[in-house]
Amino acid sequence: MPRKRMLWPGYFDSEQLATLTLPACRTFEGFWVFADDRGRMKYDPDQLWADVWIKRRRIDNISIDDVADHLEALVTNGQLCHYRVGGADFLHVISWDEHQKINHPTPSKLPPCERHQGQEWAKWWRADDTATDRWRQLEKRAKQTRNGGEAGPFSESLPESYVSRSGSDRENSEKPSLPAEMGYVSDSVSDSVSECRATTSQCSSVQFSSDQASSGGNVRQFTRPSQRDRKVMP
Repeated sequence: MPRKRMLWPGYFDSEQLATLTLPACRTFEGFWVFADDRGRMKYDPDQLWADVWIKRRRIDNISIDDVADHLEALVTNGQLCHYRVGGADFLHVISWDEHQKINHPTPSKLPPCERHQGQEWAKWWRADDTATDRWRQLEKRAKQTRNGGEAGPFSESLPESYVSRSGSDRENSEKPSLPAEMGYVSDSVSDSVSECRATTSQCSSVQFSSDQASSGGNVRQFTRPSQRDRKVMP
């Protein structure tokens, strides 16, 4: 069963849309129909022209360039948002959630808009779905480049302010204070443990050498002082 798509009643009473030409409004209507269930679409005037205008090409004489102009006018007028992710261009309806409610929507295979869909962007940024991974990886590499050139393999999960700092600044920055039960030991505790281990090892070595003297290359068996004067019972 196809999902229901409809224009809201206020569409024809909109002051913003009233400033656009009728062909631009028709292109916008087609965008609502052919966008995915999150109101997104790749920026492709050719495809949108084929979906909306091909049957009226001899009547209205609307070209692909005209559709591109319609999209630009809709972006300027505030109906659409043109955004770029991973080197690709996308469009989405800014007021989609306000006017379109779809039961059991199909998850979008296009990346969200960081500006208008912040929560979805944060979730998408950490996801690993194969449908959008190519754009995500390209965008992450682009952000690393903007944050100061080459970055380490884990820099994409760090704050931008951390990535942009120099290595010496990061080394001199304050280390996180984590509880010992999580496996983190501070420098002072670590040094004490190292000294204790070295002392224990050295003391054991001294005791071994003093109590176990070698005679003729053979090692004499060690006997505790408490056992030296003990009489052997028959």
